[in-house]
Amino acid sequence: LPSILLAFFAIGLGMFLLPPVPGLPIYLISGIIIVKRCERDGQSFWFGVSVAVVFSFLLKMAAVLVQQKGIGQPFSHSIAVKKAVAIHTPTMKAVKHILSRPGLDTAKVAVLCG
Repeated sequence: LPSILLAFFAIGLGMFLLPPVPGLPIYLISGIIIVKRCERDGQSFWFGVSVAVVFSFLLKMAAVLVQQKGIGQPFSHSIAVKKAVAIHTPTMKAVKHILSRPGLDTAKVAVLCG
């Protein structure tokens, strides 16, 4: 099981870093592979499901960490990136204003959920 988890972690991390790949296929494959392997190794179905859920969560968090620290932080001061994101447009200023308000309201939820 550890070798499968390690290999799938590397593949899953690479998949999460590709923008057109959604998370659903990664979660489904994780559930199928890990649960089957745990059952084959004599563990229960629910143990396999628990391992798959925790593994998928940790994989997603690792991908977010790589994206934020490995991609976002090095380019955070790039003028070209700021122009591409259009950070000084009225829309982005409105988003900043909405997100900087204290508390949680409908507008903030709408911005965060897209």
